[in-house]
Amino acid sequence: MVLRRTAGEPEVLLGRRHRRARFLPGVFVFPGGGLDRADALPAGFPERFAPAPGGIDAATGARLPALVRCALRETWEETGVLL
Repeated sequence: MVLRRTAGEPEVLLGRRHRRARFLPGVFVFPGGGLDRADALPAGFPERFAPAPGGIDAATGARLPALVRCALRETWEETGVLL
């Protein structure tokens, strides 16, 4: 979820699905998509990830860097916003 604060009020980045889409036409959605094989590879520049938050299992914790890369890539692909 991408948030920004303007004039003291937080704003959430959402996209709107095309009204002719088969699935959920016209609905506002968060940027997202699927994990690509390339997301498991290092980005090629220094990456610092915070420790996995408590309450998630070890398998998810091990995939966390790939999931972060996926979220950043999908946000760029779907919105043009580079974080």
